[in-house]
Amino acid sequence: MAAPSFEWLANELANIADRLETAQLPRQSGTEGSTRIPPASLGALSSLARLRRALQGFQPSQFIQHLAIEAQILSCLRWLCEFQVLACIPQGDSVAISDLGELLGIPEDHLDAVVSFMASAGFLDQPLPRHVAHTTLSASFLSDLSLADAAQFLGGCVGPAALRMAETSRRLAECLTALPSASASASSNTMSNGTPAADILSASGNRHLAAADQGAKLRRQWLAFLEHTSSARDLASPDILARFDWFNLGNARIVEVGAESCELADALSRRYPSLEFVVQFHDDGPARTPTELTAAFAQLARANPRITVQQRRIGASQPIRDAAVYILRVPSVLSTVPDQVASWNRGASISQAGPLALRHLVLAELGAHLDVLRTNSAAMLILTARLRTAAGGDGLGSANGEPENQALSQMGELVLLQLTGHREVELGDVLKWVESVGDEAGKLSVVHRLASPGTADVAFVVRYTRAGAGC
Repeated sequence: MAAPSFEWLANELANIADRLETAQLPRQSGTEGSTRIPPASLGALSSLARLRRALQGFQPSQFIQHLAIEAQILSCLRWLCEFQVLACIPQGDSVAISDLGELLGIPEDHLDAVVSFMASAGFLDQPLPRHVAHTTLSASFLSDLSLADAAQFLGGCVGPAALRMAETSRRLAECLTALPSASASASSNTMSNGTPAADILSASGNRHLAAADQGAKLRRQWLAFLEHTSSARDLASPDILARFDWFNLGNARIVEVGAESCELADALSRRYPSLEFVVQFHDDGPARTPTELTAAFAQLARANPRITVQQRRIGASQPIRDAAVYILRVPSVLSTVPDQVASWNRGASISQAGPLALRHLVLAELGAHLDVLRTNSAAMLILTARLRTAAGGDGLGSANGEPENQALSQMGELVLLQLTGHREVELGDVLKWVESVGDEAGKLSVVHRLASPGTADVAFVVRYTRAGAGC
């Protein structure tokens, strides 16, 4: 790119100053509980990022220098968290590095090198030679422990996965080459080699089961990483199904297919007393054993007489024929990250069955509900999905706004790909899956979409439409 002009640099600096004045930013960030950046602050940071990119384009070596510094900051931050150095630095005072090293049982030279570098980066303070004290930023890692969890996950999981992305891509290419092509005439719930989709999911899930202690730690760190790195659209939003017009259904039965809990049914039944819920969980799912699921579901169901719990295999015929609404959720890749990380921590490779198994799960369940929707024209199926970030399109799953916000969303997509081997589904995938299920008289069609503002969550209202009838 061409070198930026002095006029452009001056305008950018003036823009940054204006935004900082509007934002009234404190000298140091890191206030406890403030995980969202105010819009004015985000604008200032975006301007700074544009300025940095322009200068790095002018001096390419600065780009490499910046990468080297950021890599060392991440490495040293994880090191500080691993040895709990920050917790041993007194608040409002300094401590000698020699005393700190002796207390923690770590080499003084290592501690001195890390402290000196992190002080030069502005994370720690050195008020006296070979002493260390907190800054507002480093102290925030003690007042908000989720920051340390996020740093640990970034350094221990995201970083290594990113560095071996080339190896992962190579293995995936080899795997896809070896896979037999799916037969166009194969049934929707069976792979071309005759393996049921449920068995693929179960086998894949069993490989990803983590030990309880490691799994809990990974889930905590993963959620902290999401909290502090995700754009607003990537964070968990209030369930999109809560925005559906349940009141006008009157006295109706709702079936939740492949549920992982009774939370949705319990919340909606308390809010809409006229609704009755049937919660069906897959007895061949990978998350927990049928016994564990039965106990957990039955406990909640006993407390709410308008909730019935059933077991049902993936793709099995739907026994409830008179429901007004059938709810089917497309599993999100986000929920698989802790188990996948635990799996490759034990030496397993990233599963390549995920995307294929997901497609077959959705097709199997759509096919299982085809006859119900055909015979009961008043019934609808609500398919919910978390869509992949799109640069354009109709706005569903798109990441609009500041370039830094777009980069943040794209970074999240890349992290999912590196950690799990696949990404969230696209809008076109969901529409294609729905419209591919039909019979000689008609097919399933998406008749309405409900999007959750500012997030990637979308609900698709699906009905059976007869040939020539339109939507």
